[in-house]
Amino acid sequence: MTSRSKTRADQPTIKAREPRLEQSLALLATHRRDAILQAVAASAGELMHSTDLRASLPGVIERIGQATGVDRVHIFEIDPSSHAGRIRNHTMWSSPCIANPEELRRASDSNVIEAGLGSWLQHLPKGQVVVGKVREFAQPVRVHLERLGTQSVLVVPIFVAAACGAADRMQPLIESKVMAAHRP
Repeated sequence: MTSRSKTRADQPTIKAREPRLEQSLALLATHRRDAILQAVAASAGELMHSTDLRASLPGVIERIGQATGVDRVHIFEIDPSSHAGRIRNHTMWSSPCIANPEELRRASDSNVIEAGLGSWLQHLPKGQVVVGKVREFAQPVRVHLERLGTQSVLVVPIFVAAACGAADRMQPLIESKVMAAHRP
């Protein structure tokens, strides 16, 4: 048997395996999507039934972080009356193998503009999502996020009715899923 006929004989075997590989990858993607949807649904249910939102947040963001496979998840409560985006509260979850810079741990003592993310304030109150690879962002945002070791972000504004229940008083909460460089 020549090497030429050997090559031809191998081709059908390889091609026969390609559909199985595609099916396996599609099944994996479906399982991942289902895990994320289950985490989001469970988290939404927990938040809706919670009498203490801040006490519920750590478990909620841990569940979402583990389901999505990201390195960090943050929820920032932003003061809606502050033009600088003063951070009232910051809740963070990190994968066990990820270091958290001091700057992240003390985010509640700052505002969005000081953090170099002021350009996001024009989008988030309108319910617009900020998403992208850090290298594609403008200078102040890129510099800040690169300093933290971040490669990409997804920022989703979440609006929660104020404690008084008035529909016109909303507080934006910003969830940022941060994927750092060391993710396999």
